[in-house]
Amino acid sequence: MSIRKLDQAKANGEIAFIQIGRSIRFSETDIQNWMYRQRVEARRN
Repeated sequence: MSIRKLDQAKANGEIAFIQIGRSIRFSETDIQNWMYRQRVEARRN
């Protein structure tokens, strides 16, 4: 995942984060949950 995409998700309030000073931290679980919500199911013919 690109840093830019993660920054966009953070700015849009789509993913939780922790800010410590100028440092931004993400929970692995929050990232996995956010990625799962982006999932697009495959089409079956």
